[in-house]
Amino acid sequence: MARYTADPTKDTAGFPVLPKGDYRLSIGEPKAFKGETKEGANAGQENYGIGFLCTVVEGPVDDAGSSSPVEYKAKKVYNRLYYHTQDSRNYSKGFILAGFGFSLREEDEFNKKIAELREQNPDDPALDWSFDPDTGECGEAWRALTSREIIASLSVVKDKNEKEQQKWDVVRPVPVS
Repeated sequence: MARYTADPTKDTAGFPVLPKGDYRLSIGEPKAFKGETKEGANAGQENYGIGFLCTVVEGPVDDAGSSSPVEYKAKKVYNRLYYHTQDSRNYSKGFILAGFGFSLREEDEFNKKIAELREQNPDDPALDWSFDPDTGECGEAWRALTSREIIASLSVVKDKNEKEQQKWDVVRPVPVS
């Protein structure tokens, strides 16, 4: 390989914290993770789940549906779906529903569709919701979210050190026009 000339002034350190707003995002490849809660009531507790690097397609969008003049297209945001407690799994399901085109009100419809598919072909690899936090591998059902689009309402919060962090408030499916 030829010598590569880097220019770190053209790179971003970490992920940007996007301003509050609604963003249309493309979902990236899933990767399972595990870690340990560092502080608070659950300090020391193991946590695990699936992470998705998402790319801004459009946004933020204002109340009238117009895109912001500020350019955030192609910026990356990271979302973790935690699976180590029932509450975390319940919260994470909204992302899954939206990724497959279902609103929160359509959860029963989603559940019925998955049950139908399992009944028709219980060994279908497309219904593999497994993941391995040690290797990062995810089953085909998780991988089917790749390249799908969602609308995410994002906001900004500060941690205990006053550092800004991205908060995922609500995730919903892209409206069908």
